[in-house]
Amino acid sequence: MKKAGKYALAAGLLVAFFLIPYEVHKHSSPGKSFATVQDLPAPLSPYDSLIRMYADSIGWDWRLVAAVIRQESHFNSHVVSPGGAVGLMQIQSGKYSQQTLLDPEQNIRIGTRYLRKLEQMYSAASALDTLKFTLTAYNLGDGKLRQLKADAAARGRDADQWDQVLPLRHKSRHYVNSILRQFEHYLATQPSAARLRALSDTIPTN
Repeated sequence: MKKAGKYALAAGLLVAFFLIPYEVHKHSSPGKSFATVQDLPAPLSPYDSLIRMYADSIGWDWRLVAAVIRQESHFNSHVVSPGGAVGLMQIQSGKYSQQTLLDPEQNIRIGTRYLRKLEQMYSAASALDTLKFTLTAYNLGDGKLRQLKADAAARGRDADQWDQVLPLRHKSRHYVNSILRQFEHYLATQPSAARLRALSDTIPTN
């Protein structure tokens, strides 16, 4: 297991509760089984290969990173928010030029590294709470989340439990839950990166 974190455990929890097994239809030829192009699911976006590459670099399931991107930009690499967030993963342009952030690969590289940094910052919590805090901080900002955690601790609540930190109607609850629902859907409909590679390797080239 990669040192990436508790995310792997959190993903396992989600899979255990939600995953519908992905079935692959195989076709027979003398002495060999192989997949066809029709067996491969439709891509989520033009950026799937980049998402898989940079998700793997931080030890995350590519389908979770894809769910974050869908929530942030609906896979629109040119979107700029009124608040100045840019591109696929809606990165603030203070540290980077807008031109850099409008490049899909640079945007995904920067966004996934930031997710990894946040994951490390909140790793004291349980696996699933670490994941939820990471997504909340990505949406809300680390400073605001730390203030929420301090407020929760001051009220005698457990600041390492996401449900005790986030107020019931807080907007970030909807953000996090939307991503997890989308991730659940992608788990059921999209193969893992390893499975996709295996499928691709069995497609005849002629």
